[in-house]
Amino acid sequence: MPHQPPPIHTGAQLIAHSLKSLDVRILFGIVGIPVIEVAEACLALGIKFVSFRNEQAASASTYGYLTGRPEVCLVSVGRGCCMLWLV
Repeated sequence: MPHQPPPIHTGAQLIAHSLKSLDVRILFGIVGIPVIEVAEACLALGIKFVSFRNEQAASASTYGYLTGRPEVCLVSVGRGCCMLWLV
């Protein structure tokens, strides 16, 4: 029987599945209340999360330059808002 992907029920799961389909393997960022669900959904799909203390360090594009792979930065920018950059 063919493997069925798990159903998508939330926006966070949709983001995580989209990143997985782009072959993103590592997510950089700062997890705050507005984005914790996105980070957890990514972790559930096997995308690693590397945490930083500030946005400037998390958004550094060194990983992308050195590996040629897409870099994603996930940060909370205020009440109820989140930003996701794909470099």
